[in-house]
Amino acid sequence: MPQARFLHQMLRRRDLFWKFGEAMKQYFYLIIIIMITVAGFGVQTLSAQGKSKVKKRKAAKQQVNKQSASGSGGSNSGGGYDCLPPDVKLDTIVSTKEIETASGNKIERESVKQRLDKMSAGCKAGKLIDGATGREIRFYHLQGCWGNPPQDYLEILENQQKELDELKKKYAVVELTCNPSGGLPF
Repeated sequence: MPQARFLHQMLRRRDLFWKFGEAMKQYFYLIIIIMITVAGFGVQTLSAQGKSKVKKRKAAKQQVNKQSASGSGGSNSGGGYDCLPPDVKLDTIVSTKEIETASGNKIERESVKQRLDKMSAGCKAGKLIDGATGREIRFYHLQGCWGNPPQDYLEILENQQKELDELKKKYAVVELTCNPSGGLPF
């Protein structure tokens, strides 16, 4: 298990971090928490999921695709997403990525509509459903775009990660960036 080996190496080398003081200790613990979280989820195999879950997901995806194709009008009818929460619009930015081009750096933005289209999402019984998994979609506004972070920023980020982990157990989560412009926050 490569994650376990990496964690073991990090723990053996923690003495190097201690030389840099309390700030590095907090950073080190944050990295360890993230690695444990990632290693804990692991990759589920098809056999572990069971064939019945796969059949349920396929059926849910087909039903969502049928409802999305029929469309139902309304304020977000451009993609059949009438059941979006009121604080999320189709043009809300989900993520940004800086791309290097020959003419310079370019910021590529992904909107909620683009992400939902990618997920084959649709409305079912008034809820937004991921077409691939059959799970309800929830939106989460990320924190952490501080020019000068607050004193308790590590605690804020840890709590955010815990909330995201809990949501991801039950829902398909779309994380909305805290920096839709894509530039540096300071």
